[in-house]
Amino acid sequence: MNPFLEKDLLKLNPETNFILKLLPEIKTPVFLTSSSFILALFVNFYKLPLYLTVFPPFLYLCFVLFRRKNRTSLFWWCLYFLTFFIITNFLLMPYPKASLQLHTEDLIKIKRVEPYFQGFIVYGYNPVIGDIVFKTKDLRFKPGEVCLLKLALSSRNILNPFSISKEEFLKSKGIVAEVKLLSKKPFCKRETASFFESLRYRLFTFSEEMPPLARGLFRALVLGVKNSLPPEYLKKLKAQGVYHLLAISGFHLAVVFGIFYFVFFFFLRHLPLITQHPFQNIAGISALPFTFLVIGLSGFCPSALRAFLFLCLFIFTRFFFKDTTSLVILLLTAVLSLLFQPYLIGNLSFQLSFLAVFSLILGDRIFKKYLLNIFLNPEFHS
Repeated sequence: MNPFLEKDLLKLNPETNFILKLLPEIKTPVFLTSSSFILALFVNFYKLPLYLTVFPPFLYLCFVLFRRKNRTSLFWWCLYFLTFFIITNFLLMPYPKASLQLHTEDLIKIKRVEPYFQGFIVYGYNPVIGDIVFKTKDLRFKPGEVCLLKLALSSRNILNPFSISKEEFLKSKGIVAEVKLLSKKPFCKRETASFFESLRYRLFTFSEEMPPLARGLFRALVLGVKNSLPPEYLKKLKAQGVYHLLAISGFHLAVVFGIFYFVFFFFLRHLPLITQHPFQNIAGISALPFTFLVIGLSGFCPSALRAFLFLCLFIFTRFFFKDTTSLVILLLTAVLSLLFQPYLIGNLSFQLSFLAVFSLILGDRIFKKYLLNIFLNPEFHS
């Protein structure tokens, strides 16, 4: 019997039957491989005790092999988990500390410049060091410049004793080190910057002429920078519980995507040449480039980038595989994000957004399976 297609639910206890009704994907290869990969990476990143995380699956595998029992889905999940535990241990190999010894001047390519409270934060790259970040009080750098800078490692640490280390916190954001700028008059040579970073820089300088509140809202909703808003306005937003609306995320992408989706859907309905595929699929694919523009203007914000990846998978799976569930798309989004940036597993924003979407999917299934009939029952309203 194929372990991924077990359908004999009558022999299962009620608790297992309940889980399978809510999560039918639990026995599919996609769920087994993706969930085991995510958990193995999580265990390796936080260095959780092996006797709680690795030994139980290992003992279960030995028990099944010794007894020669049928290899169920749990057997394959444990096997995948132990395999990914070894593989992800190499993905999280630390950077050699010798590469971070900055004593002399180094050539740094400026990748991005953003306002940061009363100054600016600069993201740079060096082939030996990697991606770095530093702060300045005045605007002296532009995206695309290659500057000869004298830098030193920043000694500022994270004050929260329950948080991860500073090095892991930076790596979860794709940054190798935070440094201090020691050069008073840096020497820079102008080179070509990327299209989006040049456009963002022009929009930043353009917003300098706006009133403080308008400048802050423009930078937050268009460019993804929230720290330019007046402090008193931020306090009001936090008190009202709507501060999260300033962060460019899936909500903003859904609004932009929905606008262009309905525009393309309206025009495609009146084109007699398109008759092979449903209008919804073609309209969705046509709206993706305009949604990507929002990602570029936000500086490829991680939360927006994850939402865009989820949206792309959602549309293309609907185009080719109509029965793909939202949970499978969520797991594929997480796995693809972690493959390109393994340290993202330690990013609190990534963890909360992943759990929030998973909770919404699970809550929607519980409501439709167990609560919807109760609300539709006429006796409930009487």
